[in-house]
Amino acid sequence: MIILTREQVMERFGRYNYEGIITVVDAAAGKIEIVENFGHFPGSAEWTSINRCRAGGIVEECEIMGKTLITRARLGLAEVRFGPVDHELGGQALEGALIEGDTVRTKWAGVAGAGVSVAASLAQAPGVISVCYPTEDDLKIGGRRTNRAELITPRYEKIRVGIDDTDDPEGGATFMLAVQAQREAVKLGGVEPLLFRLVQLYPKSPFKTSNCTGTVMAFAVRPEMKEQFKSVIIDVVRSGTRSQDTGLAIMPGIDVPAALNAFGWEAKKRLVSLEETGVFENWNNLKLYEIGKGKQGRIGALASLGLSEERAAAALFEDKALLLIKR
Repeated sequence: MIILTREQVMERFGRYNYEGIITVVDAAAGKIEIVENFGHFPGSAEWTSINRCRAGGIVEECEIMGKTLITRARLGLAEVRFGPVDHELGGQALEGALIEGDTVRTKWAGVAGAGVSVAASLAQAPGVISVCYPTEDDLKIGGRRTNRAELITPRYEKIRVGIDDTDDPEGGATFMLAVQAQREAVKLGGVEPLLFRLVQLYPKSPFKTSNCTGTVMAFAVRPEMKEQFKSVIIDVVRSGTRSQDTGLAIMPGIDVPAALNAFGWEAKKRLVSLEETGVFENWNNLKLYEIGKGKQGRIGALASLGLSEERAAAALFEDKALLLIKR
């Protein structure tokens, strides 16, 4: 086994284009989410995602957002359908992911150009601590060669934040307060933004200020920073809101529970009652925070969490515009 730091990988192979990698784990669910920012346009992310999914292994699904590739997988090890690209073989594979204290070890294989990516490019992405190459041959890249590498990266956990009802008819905007909260949270260090999405709720609600839109964010947070992270989010929302009905919900975990997703869709289609939010009190580690005297905003905060992975559909309300959004 040959072990190189990220800096030594750059010295050996020269500079490649990856802009970063974050590994987010949910140990209780046995899940991992790997977020990679490619340093070029989406073509590489598209090719890589198809081949990882074709190769199988521990991969469950991939999602592309611009030049960012999100790979969702199971923790553990699994055999892969790996080799020179064919209809049933993937040219790059994720063979395993293991938690090791406050780090994560991911095991990769690639052939030809995908081997260069594994051994030289992804291996030097910001966020990599060190790289383990099983043999000397894995340090020889290009041509028909197959390369394997094991990346050691910091362990992060995923936390979602849903916010609603922070403005009044005279001023304020929930999404702008969320931007401020995000900005302050990442100043802590050990906190990386993953997602920022606006969620359209039932537009005929008599309680809305104007657009009836909630906001959801997701962060990768180092385990030792979780309490500080939550405190910063709560403080920014509490100090910046203009409403007594502000809703704030914070939930850890990679997956969105089906019941919460269903609640989010209901909040799009009809006027959901405050009583219907009661089921989510102290539920699945989800925490609701009371910011003012009222609780009406918790509907939108919960719905925003539930719809956080819906992409363009999060903005949908029986809307023909969605048909014009290329997906």
